[in-house]
Amino acid sequence: MATAQVKEILKLIDQLSLDEKEDLINIIKYQANEQRRDEIAKNINKANQEYEQDNVFRGTIDETIKYLNE
Repeated sequence: MATAQVKEILKLIDQLSLDEKEDLINIIKYQANEQRRDEIAKNINKANQEYEQDNVFRGTIDETIKYLNE
């Protein structure tokens, strides 16, 4: 985001009452949590697809270490 936009947003926020600022904080936190959940869900779906397509490494710890060192 451009610095000028951030400054403008901060000016607008400065004009809000304390209650409005707290509400805005809660809304932003909620949206960020939802975005994180969406990203986690996408990662889980991708991992499940790779597992179903047998595109994952399976083995013991020793086999994993050997594989990673190759």
